[in-house]
Order: sequence, then C-alpha cells, then structure tokens
Amino acid sequence: MIGLKGNQSGILERAQIKLPQEFFPCGHDSGWVKEHGRLTRWRIQRKCVSPEEAGLCGCRQFVAVWRERHYLRGGRVYQEEQEYSYYVSSTNPRDYREAALLDAMRGHWDAVENGFPTEGMSAWARTPPESRSDRKRT
Repeated sequence: MIGLKGNQSGILERAQIKLPQEFFPCGHDSGWVKEHGRLTRWRIQRKCVSPEEAGLCGCRQFVAVWRERHYLRGGRVYQEEQEYSYYVSSTNPRDYREAALLDAMRGHWDAVENGFPTEGMSAWARTPPESRSDRKRT
C-alpha cells in the first residue's frame, strides 16, 4: 500500500477520478473512535484497476480513505477536520475486505508515529495471507 501525494504525476489524478470525494457510501465505516482527546472516524472505499489504468506497474486497486476528526475540550467539540487520502495497492481486491485494509493502514501509521509496530499489526503482518481470518471468502 502506497500513499499518493501531489508529486506522483498522473497517478493521484487517476485515483481521484475513479474515487471522487462524493464516492460514499463507503465499503467500510469504522464508526467514531475516541482517542488522544478527539473523536475520529475512518471510511474507506476502493476500485479495482489494471496496472495500465493506474499508470503503475503492479497496481490492482485504488483506495480512498475519508477521515473525520472532532477535537474535544471539556467534552465538547471545538474543532472539526476532514481529510481525503488516496492509496494504491498491489493486493488482490478479492483477498481482503475494506476493514482489513483500513486496519493495516492504521497499524502502519501507529508504528510510524510511535516507533514500533502495534501488537495487532505485527501479528497480522506475520500471518500468511491465506491463513488470515479477515480474508474475504468467495
């Protein structure tokens, strides 16, 4: 999974066309989670693409995440933020549900911010894909 930024010429624009900000209803909604003095909600959606459509060798899907944050002070919301992030993934879209992709992304950022992987993420990463309980059954 690779996060897309403005300097990835053309790929970000193709992801935004496939998954415009009005793309929801989403594939998975985390619901509101209270942590670090804020309420946060993640929604994820994805689209299958060929590497040719994406403009990136090995890419099999575009993934979009909509994050909403409500910052709390004294139990009340004093600031709200929304952010859209786009990603590309080489994983087979039929293998993992949106919730598993979101957990992997959140686990990655937890490891980056805290300097070590979370127990859940490292266990998930060590498990072979065909054995994972979050694998979508077809």
